[in-house]
Amino acid sequence: MARYFLPRTYKWDGDSADFTPESNDIPWSFVPERKVTVEDVRYLLGSYYQGTPYDPYDKTAACKGKYRTIGVPNSDVCGIMQIRGYLPAAVQGVEWLSMGGSGFTACFPVYANVTEFPGYLSGTTETVSTDSIYWHSRLIAALTDAHFGKALLFDERYVNAVMNRGQQLLYEYDEKVRQGEPVEILKEANRKIAGMVKEESDKALAQILKNASENMKIRYHRGDN
Repeated sequence: MARYFLPRTYKWDGDSADFTPESNDIPWSFVPERKVTVEDVRYLLGSYYQGTPYDPYDKTAACKGKYRTIGVPNSDVCGIMQIRGYLPAAVQGVEWLSMGGSGFTACFPVYANVTEFPGYLSGTTETVSTDSIYWHSRLIAALTDAHFGKALLFDERYVNAVMNRGQQLLYEYDEKVRQGEPVEILKEANRKIAGMVKEESDKALAQILKNASENMKIRYHRGDN
C-alpha cells in the first residue's frame, strides 16, 4: 500500500530499497502523495502485487508467489465505508461492497441509510447461483484466475464499468435527495444499483466463460486432426 501511495517518496526496489516486505522498521502510518479515492482503496484491497516482483501471475517475476496477496480469492466480502460530509445527512453514508474475493471482483456502492437491501445483494444461500452477487462474483473470479492471460481484459472492463456506473447512480440519487425527495427513495436507488451490477456481472461472466470454453484442452476445431 505504501508503495502505491508513495512511489516517489521512498525507493522500493533493489538492494538499497528503503523498505521491503521483510523490513522490520516500516512506519505505522504514511502521508500519501495525493488524495485517496474509493477507486484507489478498491485497487489496493484487490492487490495481488501486480507490477512488482511478487506478482504470482507474472511468469518472469523473480519472487512470484512468495508472499500472501491482499486480494486472495477467499476473502469473501470487502467493505469500504465512505462518509461524504459535503452532502445532505440522508445520503452522506455510502458503503462500497465487493463480494467473493476482491482480486477480480467488482466494487459497487449502496446507500447505508436504508432499512432493507435487494435480494441479489443479501439473499445468498449455499446454492451456487447467479441470482446472488456473492456466487456471481466467485464464478467470475475463479474463471479469471484460471485463464488469467486471456480473461483479465474482460475482468478489468467489468470492474471499471461497475464502479463508473455506480458513481453515476450515486450522483443521480444524491441530486434527487438534494431536490427534496424523501429518504425512502434510497431503497429504489439500491435496487437500481443491484440491477446494474447484475447486468454487468451477467455480461462479464458470459465473456469470461466463453473465453474459458474456447481454451479447454478437449476442445477442437474443424482444421484439427
